[in-house]
Amino acid sequence: MASSRFAVLEEEDLDLLLDMRDSVNTKRVINASVEVFKAYMEEKEMSFDECMSFPSQEMNCLLRKFYAETKRVNGEVYAKKSMISLRYGLQKHFLKTRKEDIINDESYKTSNEMFKAVLVKLKKDGVGESKQKEAIAPEDLSKLYDTVFSTETPTGLQKKTIFEYLYYFCNRGRENIRELQKEDFSVSMDSTGREYVTVRERQTKNHRGDDLQDNSNKQGRMYDRPGDPNCPVASFKKYLGKLHPNNPNFWQRPKKKFNESDETWYDNSPVGKNALYSFMSNLSSEANLSKRYTNHCIRATSISTLDHQGIEARHIMSVSGHKNETSIKSYSWYKHKFL
Repeated sequence: MASSRFAVLEEEDLDLLLDMRDSVNTKRVINASVEVFKAYMEEKEMSFDECMSFPSQEMNCLLRKFYAETKRVNGEVYAKKSMISLRYGLQKHFLKTRKEDIINDESYKTSNEMFKAVLVKLKKDGVGESKQKEAIAPEDLSKLYDTVFSTETPTGLQKKTIFEYLYYFCNRGRENIRELQKEDFSVSMDSTGREYVTVRERQTKNHRGDDLQDNSNKQGRMYDRPGDPNCPVASFKKYLGKLHPNNPNFWQRPKKKFNESDETWYDNSPVGKNALYSFMSNLSSEANLSKRYTNHCIRATSISTLDHQGIEARHIMSVSGHKNETSIKSYSWYKHKFL
């Protein structure tokens, strides 16, 4: 019997392919949304498993009340953006478990009308207003370079490299930072003889797998500054040269004991994701900055600097990954000299 040209996949194999399609961030949203829905039903003394078997009409009524009554753990209402994410996560879960689209199916019309009414109220109360993403104050930025970002120690060198990666490549702070590998980076030279670093683009919130283009169109460049003791390319190259040769991860744990002349400053183990996700928050406390910044504040600093320097919005968007100019305008700015 001749072999078949086409593979034969069972239904569970097809489901697995669909599950793999969702990004890590999407799965996180789905899990968080389901947990909120579970907590709501527990408070109402209802069984989650039983509720998930409700007919559409009954589930529509339940969601209608859920949208109107759900709140955060501290009792505060969700912001507009959080409510949208909450319903999106539930929609993905219902599509997978019940084969129902709770946003577009006619049977869920009244619950969606309630959802829209909740968003209108949030906006009226000011909860739905988008907040400006705050850039790091110049004084705080100078303090970091003067007191924390030492290139003479494994810890100081890594902190400078993490910060400048987030800053020059306009990363959101969590997206793909933990997955970075040494091979993702390249050092090149432009036509004027200046060195610059680029990083391979990975799938992000705004750029899915079928949306990725050439690096030169979608990624920023981190240029060298010859003669500047804070040159980002010089410290990047030093950091890369001090990494453990047997570990492909770009973020490796700094050695507790080291000599400056050691070829390797980092252990054969990766930095934990929590340390990377809370990087700027921890740095704010360590350096006694004027306020507690987040990783996203580094991104805001990058965007606001480019904006202040008169860079056209379309060019900023090619670095930041934003889809429209309105998103860029939500960033407050200071004048910085580092880019």
